[in-house]
Amino acid sequence: MNIGRDVALLKEVSQKSGVNIICSTGFYYTEEPVLYNASAQLIAEYIVKDAENINAGIIKCAVENETISDFNKKLLIACAIAQKTLGLPIILHSNANNENGIKALEILLTEGVKPQAITVGHLSDTEDLEYLLQVAQTGCFIGFDRLYDNRYESYISKTVDKITELCNLGYADKILLSHDTLFYNGFEVNPAINDKPRLSYVFNYILPRFPKEIVEKFMKENPIKMLK
Repeated sequence: MNIGRDVALLKEVSQKSGVNIICSTGFYYTEEPVLYNASAQLIAEYIVKDAENINAGIIKCAVENETISDFNKKLLIACAIAQKTLGLPIILHSNANNENGIKALEILLTEGVKPQAITVGHLSDTEDLEYLLQVAQTGCFIGFDRLYDNRYESYISKTVDKITELCNLGYADKILLSHDTLFYNGFEVNPAINDKPRLSYVFNYILPRFPKEIVEKFMKENPIKMLK
């Protein structure tokens, strides 16, 4: 809720397009002065109230730096408290390059969140299969959700190989695929609207490499399980 979410706009887009949009609650990892002295319990109460007001379907939390600060830890604990109250799934923004997802997972699991209620995001950014297995072995969902519009065979093959290896090791029912693409990028010096978001890339370049029953898992069965 602290990086520009516009619930009214999401509702309008959903109604006019006929596309279901699942709105999220939660806070980004940035250290907000207004929350600095707030307890994890109080922040959790903010999240619960917000979720109820906007009919949220997901709790979003985030870690970016290799070292998880005390503030970041407090936000994770707040999300865990809220999750146990609301019963909503958590999607965790993580940095696969510094492998901080494991540290964040440990905090959420220690606070009593069930692994099946957590998706660790942005794992498509790493080639480290050992790290991917560490995450997968906790029982959470594996977010290959930052698949770029890279049409070189080397990138496509590496991506498919990573996913296939995880499937062969028994994690096909835990894999989620997506793009992490933006219509509007407000993080840049010159904010801009993206006229051609890469929403078709997974369908055109990744899914055709897999048998139909696996595609059904990735794009239908697994998302339904994750959202329950």
